[in-house]
Amino acid sequence: GIAGYFWEFGDGQTSDKANPVHTYATPGTYTVSLTITDKNGASGKVTKDGLITVSALPIPPLPADYARFILVEVSSSTVKAFGNQFPDLRCSVMWNEPPHHMLMFTDIDDVLRGFGDEGSLSLVWVDKLEIG
Repeated sequence: GIAGYFWEFGDGQTSDKANPVHTYATPGTYTVSLTITDKNGASGKVTKDGLITVSALPIPPLPADYARFILVEVSSSTVKAFGNQFPDLRCSVMWNEPPHHMLMFTDIDDVLRGFGDEGSLSLVWVDKLEIG
């Protein structure tokens, strides 16, 4: 079993959480490393050069009654698709690699059933839907 995690975010900040949340204070490209130690004291380190890019320009906002999300491949941290949730809760998902295509879903639960159940993709919200 895993005894410990050690994340290095490339900006001098670290975490020992299994699934940390980190906010970068300045624009730039950051290399991220994760060291995992098992209960026998053995450890391994994975480093992803240039994994995170923080833009100096703001992301253009959607209306407050829309929400954005991404689908990330868990094993490689690759963004596989981008999505929007509309005020009526329908969702569109635009695939990020060939063959590029767009899919429509009745709600976010359908998106999760379609992609999240395999465990290979994780849905990450960029915005929260503001209803009412």
